[in-house]
Amino acid sequence: MADDIIPTGLTEAEVRAARTLHGWNELPTVKQTGPFRVLLRQFSSFLVLILIVAAAVALALGERVDALTIGLVVVLNAGLGFVQEWKAETALNTLRDMLSPKPLSCAMVESKSSQPKTSCLVTF
Repeated sequence: MADDIIPTGLTEAEVRAARTLHGWNELPTVKQTGPFRVLLRQFSSFLVLILIVAAAVALALGERVDALTIGLVVVLNAGLGFVQEWKAETALNTLRDMLSPKPLSCAMVESKSSQPKTSCLVTF
């Protein structure tokens, strides 16, 4: 019955050849966006740009209270949007780091075939 075991897995040479041809089996790294860029993104939506123009028009017409109110809405929107987006990005990066598999150990394993196999114990 022990003779019925079919060796599985790749030899070290096969692993090297596959890595040379295809690269490492990993997700591409994403450059983390800085806080200043996240803040600037809050002012890039079309609605916010309309509100900024409306505040400028109100100020030009002498309506200081209206301009101040619109400006306050824009600033509050940017502040809340920044906090929410920054927390989401940092949480996503934390999750990405937690889900990266980290090998505890790798060893060459003797097999019945002529080629030794590499075996790794991986944790998540």
